[in-house]
Amino acid sequence: MGKENYQEEFQEIGQLIRHYSNLRFAVLTVFLGFLGGAVTIGANLQIQAVSSFYILSIKAAGLLGTLVFWYFEWRIGQTFVHLEKRVEKLEKKLGYKTYTGRLSIKLKTPYIMTILYGIVFIFWILSFFLG
Repeated sequence: MGKENYQEEFQEIGQLIRHYSNLRFAVLTVFLGFLGGAVTIGANLQIQAVSSFYILSIKAAGLLGTLVFWYFEWRIGQTFVHLEKRVEKLEKKLGYKTYTGRLSIKLKTPYIMTILYGIVFIFWILSFFLG
């Protein structure tokens, strides 16, 4: 594979990284909207003292929805890991330091997102027992 092919692949991976970064924020935005809606509906149903079936349904939907969005985040994270490994190899071949030369921090985005989704997951679990 010639250097120009590595360059082309490097550019494509850069576009993919940008795409998945944007997708991560779009998924988070939709999740927060979903979460706000589920909490609001659940609170309104409890205030109106409707059947416990409806309240349990909203809690179950909140729990399931959280797991689905958490899975989306996990898959995006796995894609990032794959792309970062490949871009690291390409940078060595091309003599670049675009990604490998940037400041690295210990608390990575997947850990932060896992904490966020974990807290919301615990909230939904507790909602079954506490209210």
